[in-house]
Amino acid sequence: MDTNTVVPSKEEFRQIRRHYSKIGLIVIVLVVVFSGVNTLVAKISGAVIGGGFDKEHIEQGVQIIRAYPIMSAIYSYFFPLAADVAALLTGLAVTKLDLRKMLTRKGFDGKDMLNITAFSMGLPIVASVVVLIITSIVAMAAGVDPNEASSAMSSVFKMEGPLWLNILIYLYICLIGPIMEELIFRGVILEGLRKYGNTFAVIMSALLFGLMHQRFAQCLPAVVIGVVFAVYVVRTGSLLPGIFVHIVNNTLSAIAMVMMNGFDSDAMMKMAEKNDIDGMMKMMQSFLPLMIFLVIYMVIRLASFVYTIIKGSSVISGKKKLFEQNDYCAARGWKPFFASVPCLLIVLFLTVTTFMSII
Repeated sequence: MDTNTVVPSKEEFRQIRRHYSKIGLIVIVLVVVFSGVNTLVAKISGAVIGGGFDKEHIEQGVQIIRAYPIMSAIYSYFFPLAADVAALLTGLAVTKLDLRKMLTRKGFDGKDMLNITAFSMGLPIVASVVVLIITSIVAMAAGVDPNEASSAMSSVFKMEGPLWLNILIYLYICLIGPIMEELIFRGVILEGLRKYGNTFAVIMSALLFGLMHQRFAQCLPAVVIGVVFAVYVVRTGSLLPGIFVHIVNNTLSAIAMVMMNGFDSDAMMKMAEKNDIDGMMKMMQSFLPLMIFLVIYMVIRLASFVYTIIKGSSVISGKKKLFEQNDYCAARGWKPFFASVPCLLIVLFLTVTTFMSII
């Protein structure tokens, strides 16, 4: 291949950079509405309710506001949903993508569903172990309790507030959120990035997906899952497998965390110290459904992990490539993307906030 056709000219480089800037705008809209507007509204409302614009009055006002379930619903449900809708509409406007084709195409079969389910359940086990090790090292170096640093994710699933609020939040976590995330990250963002190669598009869309969680405990597992879902979107041309498995994964995780939050570990420890065997047995019996569910859930995850190792060995060894990559696409991927100011700024912002969440 002629070198002149591989390396983009200055004008083409600028065009590619402008294209990536449009994709970066999708993520910026998502962050601005989800974090920026949300925080701004909370601060202004807190200042008005608290009676002043200094930090103390704002915090008092925010605490008063969040004591009302309807306000918790707005901050926990409506702002994330508004951010998703705004980002999706922005993505459709800048990419001109027809999502209907990706939601109706029957390009996948039972084998694809088995693979995407197993990989999305098995690979995050490795990612979670890596996250735990890094979190523990960084937390100890910073003088923070590692248990506190790694407990951020569980707080998301605590059942607090009235029933209708919990229903709204869990409806978003288990159903609406997964659908919107697939439409945004494996829909408009992935397809927008694929213009210059599948490998770059899969990795970059997964990185953005992981960083958007802005929690280190969730970032790396989300990146791994993002890669799996993106690979199968490229291979099958359909968003439906990823949407289905994403819903299942979130729902199972939510159920597990809710059931575990109901287990009083402190009471169990006190009984153990007092050698209260009868009390321990009664508590164990009352949480028998939890134990059965967790055992089944862990068996499925471990089976998926083994399946992932076996199936993924050919890819890791290089015998089987996910996608064919050429020099033409490689020269139009990473460098123009990070030469785009919007893309560079949003990646830096999300990276900083993600790693700051450790401490």
